[in-house]
Amino acid sequence: MQENFQLVIVHRGSATVWVDGQKLTLKAGWGILLRPGRVERFEFSRTQETRHSWCQVAPHLVPETMRFPETALLRPAICRDVVLEQIRLGLKAEFGGSAATALVLSTIWAFCGTGAGTVGASVGTSGTVAERFQRAVEAFLAKEASLSDLATEAGASRGHLIKVVSEQWGITPMEVLWRQRTEAAAKLLRETGLTLGEVAARTGFSNPYHLSRRFRQRFGIAPRAWRLRCWKSEA
Repeated sequence: MQENFQLVIVHRGSATVWVDGQKLTLKAGWGILLRPGRVERFEFSRTQETRHSWCQVAPHLVPETMRFPETALLRPAICRDVVLEQIRLGLKAEFGGSAATALVLSTIWAFCGTGAGTVGASVGTSGTVAERFQRAVEAFLAKEASLSDLATEAGASRGHLIKVVSEQWGITPMEVLWRQRTEAAAKLLRETGLTLGEVAARTGFSNPYHLSRRFRQRFGIAPRAWRLRCWKSEA
């Protein structure tokens, strides 16, 4: 029985949670806000290592002016970078009391959103399918994603999303995602000194070889050669 407001985040692997009998799936990079008074059961993946974090706050410590909206409860959503950073801060922190409570409240509120329009949604529900799809691509840029994930975040069926994206971009939704990832990698290669492995990790590629293959397909040149050419032209 859940007694508090609890934010659970899966960093690697996957988990299934039943809340009052309702089955919900958490993928890597996703989180869920659970609330008091619900019966829960968790089951973690049996085929891959799963790592997760959580934080919680007692109901009486939530200020009257900070009521978590219904749309933010029991709805798995992508965790924005700010939420993950605050979770990391909490794991490293050596303080407690009111300071720790404030950090937990801030982390949960960041997960919910700003309180206007898109609270509780991972990419928001406003705009056209194409606009929601673009926001989904940004949200999934460095996270594992499938066509079904993109369609869910865009609020459309897989078939309808394919149709919309094909009409506007002339390619498939997954091709748009990989193109965006490759362009993001090119920007990091040009503007930072990150290793190829670090660039790959930050832009959704499984490893440097995967990045190199996609990069050559997109730009016709190896990533390291691209970086060298850019740096020489800017010298």
